[in-house]
Amino acid sequence: MIVAIISPTILSSLSQSIKRFYATINQQQFMVERLEIHQRLFADMQLVVDVLTPCCFQQQYHVICYDIKDNRLRRRKKSNVAKRFYTHYIGKKKQFETMRCKVVHPLVIIDIQGIDKQHVWSFKITDT
Repeated sequence: MIVAIISPTILSSLSQSIKRFYATINQQQFMVERLEIHQRLFADMQLVVDVLTPCCFQQQYHVICYDIKDNRLRRRKKSNVAKRFYTHYIGKKKQFETMRCKVVHPLVIIDIQGIDKQHVWSFKITDT
C-alpha cells in the first residue's frame, strides 16, 4: 500500500528531472550551434575583399552569401568563375527567423532574429 502511494510521487519527480535534463541538453546544443555560426562568420569575414550586397561578400577566389531558409542559417559559396552556388547549412537546429546585414565601413553588422532571442554580431573587414 505504501509503495503504491510513493510510486506515483517518485515517478512524477523522476519525470520532471528527465524533462529538465533534456531541456538543458537542448539549450546547450543551441549554444554550440551559435558558437559554430560565429566561428564560421568570423573566419569568412577575415578573407573579405569587397562587399557585394549586405549579406554577400567577395573573397579573393569565392563569393559567399548568407541567409535564413527553413529557420536555419544558409551559407552559399561559389568560385568566381562558377555559375552555381554550393549550399551548406550551419547547424541542425531550426532556431532562426530573419537575418539582416548592414555595412558600416569597416564593420559588417549581422543581426539574426532567433526564435528565442536576437543575436547581433559585428565583424571588421578590410575590403579594398
